[in-house]
Amino acid sequence: MMKTNIAICDDDHTFSHILKSYLSKQLPFEISVTLFHSPFELVEHIQQFDILFLDYDMPYMNGVDFLEKIKDIPIVKIMITHYDHICFHTFQYKLFWFIRKKYFEFDMEQLLPHLQNEIQKEKRKLTIFSNNKYLSIPLQHIQFIDTQANYLIIHTNKENYKVRASFQSILKQFENAPFVVPTHGVMIHLNYIKHIDFHQLTITLINNKVFSISRSKKKGVREAYVQYIHHI
Repeated sequence: MMKTNIAICDDDHTFSHILKSYLSKQLPFEISVTLFHSPFELVEHIQQFDILFLDYDMPYMNGVDFLEKIKDIPIVKIMITHYDHICFHTFQYKLFWFIRKKYFEFDMEQLLPHLQNEIQKEKRKLTIFSNNKYLSIPLQHIQFIDTQANYLIIHTNKENYKVRASFQSILKQFENAPFVVPTHGVMIHLNYIKHIDFHQLTITLINNKVFSISRSKKKGVREAYVQYIHHI
């Protein structure tokens, strides 16, 4: 399994080190934890991380304002706060969990099994043999896949890959992964969806690319998206 990169952003130095030590001891995976004491330090490096622990109450920019800046970045977001009511202001940012500092031990014990499961899911890879070599891409990096004649075009958040393979040949590798097939030959990661219009039968991605939903796929897309939204 690939190393999991975790960012902790909190101006409380003591708490940051306590959280880092806790994660290093409790997570049964290889992890790298980087501490940031200001969101201004973190913002330029946010794409490097898989998981973010973000304090709500920081000077100059609070956690909600920072979530607005990174709302389209696919990262597991966990809010750290002294205030229970903050959860009502953050639904639109797809937060994975809340950690209340006054109930740190309890909340972390509740979080860890879910976080471990999320890490295992997100470290899955698509592996394809093409041009006499194996191509291996983490599923979490794939925004969508479409087809062009006998080729698959795999669009990731860094680059695109064109490989000679059939759409049918890769489907098994995506079982129980957060993807939908809105029409034959197209597969989309649910985390990169900005909006679904079930009247117009369209999906808009965070990069504003639009895909059609075939009528036969409408029910499956709706069920998968609702389940995904409820999970996060």
